[in-house]
Amino acid sequence: MSGIQKGVIVYNNHPINFLAEMICLTDMWKAAGEPSGRAPSDWRDLTATQTFVDFLTDSGIAGISGNEIFRTIRGGKKPGTWAHWQIAFAYAKYLSPEFHVWVNQAAREKMLAISGLTADEIRRQSCKLSVTDHATLLRKAIALHGSIFVYNKRQGMDLTQARAKANAQVLEQMGVDLPKECGWQSQPLAVQEQALTATDIAKALNLPGNKPGEAGNNLLDAAGLYSWTRDTKGRKVWTPTEHGRKFGRYEDKPRAHTSGTVQPWGWYPSVLDVLRLHLATATEAPPFAKKPEPVS
Repeated sequence: MSGIQKGVIVYNNHPINFLAEMICLTDMWKAAGEPSGRAPSDWRDLTATQTFVDFLTDSGIAGISGNEIFRTIRGGKKPGTWAHWQIAFAYAKYLSPEFHVWVNQAAREKMLAISGLTADEIRRQSCKLSVTDHATLLRKAIALHGSIFVYNKRQGMDLTQARAKANAQVLEQMGVDLPKECGWQSQPLAVQEQALTATDIAKALNLPGNKPGEAGNNLLDAAGLYSWTRDTKGRKVWTPTEHGRKFGRYEDKPRAHTSGTVQPWGWYPSVLDVLRLHLATATEAPPFAKKPEPVS
């Protein structure tokens, strides 16, 4: 952007200031109603936030360095925590879906209008590319696609889903439609198997007890597919093991949880065969099994 551009957008009668590529996160938090536990400082401490920030700075895709990610201004006319717009948009999603959608549209339109640049010019400038350097743009887009694809696979997505989401992310971040640019044949998403919960598994295998969810989790744990740790309040937090990731995936839609929003894990129906084999060959009874009746 040429020069230092500044402006204000208003949400619920609350002003949100921005300066060049930076947006005030404190203003965003106030405009969203100051939700408890979701202030900028709370969000910065999250592991997911740090992972996202590290990716932006390490990849160089956004064209920003570490000192351009966050700034804290104390006193003056615009105090608070400021962040690069890509970080600010991610924070908006953390505040609420409605606020996220509004910020994506309103803030970016305002910034583009003031700068006099088009969306494509902004993307190219962010990547530090000239309009004519198309080959370099494609190389960077392919590199980004590869990184996101690998990350998606590690999160439990299948091949088709991981590739499709990587394509969409590259298009969003760099404005490059890789399948079209590289002449790839568009493939429809594979039909996803119905994911099973621990309760579904317990019912399918007729596990004993009146707590099917607990019974299913314990069986998955005994089979080496699931493991748990305790959170700060002493509650169990279940995560798939490396071996268990082969038999399930994270769901696309997060769900509400007592500790916040979580990405639920679902099991493929094929896990039932693995668990049946475990039950048939296990030398010790699983922890949820009924005690044997005494022999009279």
